[in-house]
Amino acid sequence: MPTFDKIIDGDKIELPEHLPNFGKIKSLLQLEFYEHSADALKDLHDLIHAYNVGLNVLLNLCSPQEIEETKIEAERRENIYYSVMELLTKFETSITNVEGTLALFFSVYVGPSRSFNQYNYSLALPSVMLSGTNTETTVGDLIESYKKHIRK
Repeated sequence: MPTFDKIIDGDKIELPEHLPNFGKIKSLLQLEFYEHSADALKDLHDLIHAYNVGLNVLLNLCSPQEIEETKIEAERRENIYYSVMELLTKFETSITNVEGTLALFFSVYVGPSRSFNQYNYSLALPSVMLSGTNTETTVGDLIESYKKHIRK
């Protein structure tokens, strides 16, 4: 994650007061916790999405007296957000644009129930979460993977 460090260790005057905390993800990478790159990328996307939500909250909940200062901080946070998103896009493109594969989807939930999501899919058995699907993945592939995983 040296490139993330370069983004975060930039000119301290230009950095926002609050930065995304990559520490947990860095530690998990160093411990080789992630079995697939898609899992690490999902965590990075979740982290940067939460950072963007915080940016929107900052903008919408500031007092009228702090509007100018808040706009400057929001612009700095937005720069970090877009820099990280650009970096993630470059990485994802480099690992997924192989032999015509256009995109990597992080998780697809497959199963008979339609009322489950990423937080409760394990309660809606026999639903499974499949990672690493891409534009080359067909519905048939999803069905075969589903059949394989529910037999375990």
